Amino acid sequence: RDRDYAQARAWYEKAVAQGHAQAQTNLGWLYENGHGVERDYAQARSLYEKAAEQGHANAQNNLGGLYEKGRGVKRDYAQARAWYEKAAAQGHANAQNDLGGLYERGWGVKQNYAQARSLYEKAAEQGHAYAQINLGGLYEKSLGVKQDYAQARAWYEKAAEQGDKAAQIRIGRLYEEGWGVPKDRARAKALYEQAVGTKPIASAAEAYYALGMAYEQGRGVPRDPARALAVYQQAASLDHTGAKTKLRQLMQ
Repeated sequence: RDRDYAQARAWYEKAVAQGHAQAQTNLGWLYENGHGVERDYAQARSLYEKAAEQGHANAQNNLGGLYEKGRGVKRDYAQARAWYEKAAAQGHANAQNDLGGLYERGWGVKQNYAQARSLYEKAAEQGHAYAQINLGGLYEKSLGVKQDYAQARAWYEKAAEQGDKAAQIRIGRLYEEGWGVPKDRARAKALYEQAVGTKPIASAAEAYYALGMAYEQGRGVPRDPARALAVYQQAASLDHTGAKTKLRQLMQ
């Protein structure tokens, strides 16, 4: 796999030398994630900027992500928003979802659940699984909309049909709590264990924690520290002590 990335890098560099925006974006991604090269956020940013200035939506979204997460730059939600908006205006689903996240949390913008919902809907209708989960979350938690567990479940199921494990856990929690469906702990447990691939898992908090460990360590799923962080946050919100410890470690 590392050899494949090294070969990809060599070809991308040839295209980058000719100002090819897609190659600039792809090479930047290798540097951001440390695939086939030493991780180098400054180099990633430089490459994304070159492509973003050519109007490349994926580069614009990736550049926004560096500013949102503070990778190689000082965290700057206003800059993140600006780049997400450029990509979202081109119909880029990731950017629509990421921009929606800023509005939902009030990061760099005035908190606006209606705007978050509108952006999530645009991405969700393109089949973006994370947006489908986020949209379902607004309906589950009554954020800017009337609480509607049936709508929440419908969006979670769309994401789960794409194999999203966090969506399976969210559906499981609806059954665990009896929210919009008959309470069914056995079905909830089955969904949790199906999502995580281990037994026994008896609660949503345990399932989120186990899934976070899987993403952090690359067990059964591609290693994804950002996804691990998001899933640990879900477990911590359900008062999982181990997840809270993990969050403190990862945020250092």
